[in-house]
Amino acid sequence: MKKLVLFFAAFASAFAAFSQELIEEFLSARFTENPVRYERAAKAMIAEAAEGRALHQFLLAAVSDEPTYPASQRISAELVAEYLKANRRRISAIADQKENPLALYILFLENGNSDYLKRAAEGDCVYALNELGMRMMDDARRRNFAASTSGILRKSFWYFSRAAEKNDAAGYYNRGICYMNGYGCKASNAEAFSDFSRASELNHPGAKNILGEMFRDGVSVDKSSQTAEEYFAASAKTGNPYGCYNYAMMILSSNAVNKEASKAVKILERAASARYPEAMNEYGKCLYNSIGIDASVTNNHHQAVAWWYNAATEQKYAPAMVSLATAFLDGKGVERNELAAISWLEKAAAEGLPAAMVALAECHEKGRGNFKPSRYNANWWRTCARAAEGDRNAKVWIGSHKLK
Repeated sequence: MKKLVLFFAAFASAFAAFSQELIEEFLSARFTENPVRYERAAKAMIAEAAEGRALHQFLLAAVSDEPTYPASQRISAELVAEYLKANRRRISAIADQKENPLALYILFLENGNSDYLKRAAEGDCVYALNELGMRMMDDARRRNFAASTSGILRKSFWYFSRAAEKNDAAGYYNRGICYMNGYGCKASNAEAFSDFSRASELNHPGAKNILGEMFRDGVSVDKSSQTAEEYFAASAKTGNPYGCYNYAMMILSSNAVNKEASKAVKILERAASARYPEAMNEYGKCLYNSIGIDASVTNNHHQAVAWWYNAATEQKYAPAMVSLATAFLDGKGVERNELAAISWLEKAAAEGLPAAMVALAECHEKGRGNFKPSRYNANWWRTCARAAEGDRNAKVWIGSHKLK
C-alpha cells in the first residue's frame, strides 16, 4: 500500500509539472477554434508525448480523431490505442483520488462520461464549464428556444459567467453570445461588446470576428469599415473560418481586382476547406465566374459545382442549392438539365429561401423544364418570396391561394 501511495504521489507531482502551460495552450487552442495555434500546440504535444509524458499521450489520443484536430499532426490509430491503454488507469487514479478537474475533463474527452464533465466543472475547470454551457445551449437550440428552455439557458449563462470570472477567453466569448441574443439573460449589445472585447484581448479569434461584424454593421458602436477589416484580418490570421470568410468577402466587396482579389479568394478557400457552408458557396462562385482565380487553374466550373454540391448535401445550405440550379440551367460544369435545376430550386424553396422562390417564378413564367408558361404560378412564387421576407399581406394571400 505504501508503494502505491508513493506511486500516486510521484505521478501527481509529475502531473502538476507537465500539465500546465502546454496542456492549457493545447486545450485553449482547441476550444477557441484557432487552427494555426492548435496545429503549433499539437506539434509540441506530440514531441512531449514521445518523451513518455503520460498526460500528453492520453490527451492527444483522446482528441486526435476530432474533425477540428490539425490534419497535419494526426497520430496513427495504433499509437492512439497504445497511449490510451498505457495511461488510462493512471489518469483515472489521479482524477478519482485527487479530484483533479483537468484530469476529469480529459477523461470526459476520452470516454464522453458526463459525470466526469460535471465533476470537472464543479472543480472550476474552464473547459468543462464552457462545455456544459454549450451542451445546454445546444439542447435549447434543438427545442427552438421554447419557453420551457428558459431555465436551461439561465444555467448555461451561469456556466459561461463562471468561466469568464476566471478570465477565460471562451467564457467571455460564450457569455457575449448570450448577451447578444438574450439567452438566459437580458439582451444587451453593450454587454456583448464588452465581453467580446475582453475575449479578443485574450486572443479569441471568434471574438475578433464578431467585433469586426459589430463595427461593420454599427452594432453598439459607430460603423467603421477600417476597424472591421482589422478585426477580420486578425481573426483570419489564426485560420478561423468565420474570420477568413468575412475578411475575404470584405476585400471582394471593395471591387478588388487582380492581386487583391486573388488574395481574397485564397483566404476564402481556407474557410471553404473548413466546411463553412457560406464560404463553400462563395468560393464556388469565384471559381464559376473566374474571380481572383489563377489563369492556370482549369475545370473551374466543375470545381465550383463540386463545392456547391457538397454544401447543398452535407450542410443543407439553401443558397448552394440555388447555385447548383444556376449551373444546371447554364450547362456549365454539368450537362444542361432544367429538370435538375428546378428540383434544386424546389429544395431551396422548401428551406424558405426567397431567392429560390423568385427563380422558380421565372421558371414558371418562361415554361422551363416540365412547366407550362403560367403567369399565375409565377406570381404565386413571387408572393411566396415576399411572404418569406415577412410581408404580412403576402402571407394572407398565400393562405387563400394554391399553386396550379
